Amino acid sequence: MMSDQDKEKAGETPALHGRTPVGWHYRGYLPHFDAGEIWQTVTLRLADSFPTERLEAWKWELRLLSKEQAARELHRRIEDHLDQGHGACHLRRPHRRLGKKGSSNHPDHQGQVKDVLV
Repeated sequence: MMSDQDKEKAGETPALHGRTPVGWHYRGYLPHFDAGEIWQTVTLRLADSFPTERLEAWKWELRLLSKEQAARELHRRIEDHLDQGHGACHLRRPHRRLGKKGSSNHPDHQGQVKDVLV
């Protein structure tokens, strides 16, 4: 059996357990990036944190910019708005926070430690 160091020298990422990384892929819900031992972050927001009407209004305002400029400005506006903490902010309440480590039971992720922090 090869050690993790030997596997790395051979070009294999140990966390993949012999599988070939597939990169970005989708299975009908959240996108997934499969590349071995790379930290990944998923940000979830509650439904009331960003109103759909505001998104549509901003898209309308930015329609005359180039596609690239509009995308960049829209992203900036969305991030700024989300950083302001609009909505009920349920996860600010200590009894609703997550802050634990655990291993996934999914066969593809066995032994991978997950950090969940809010």
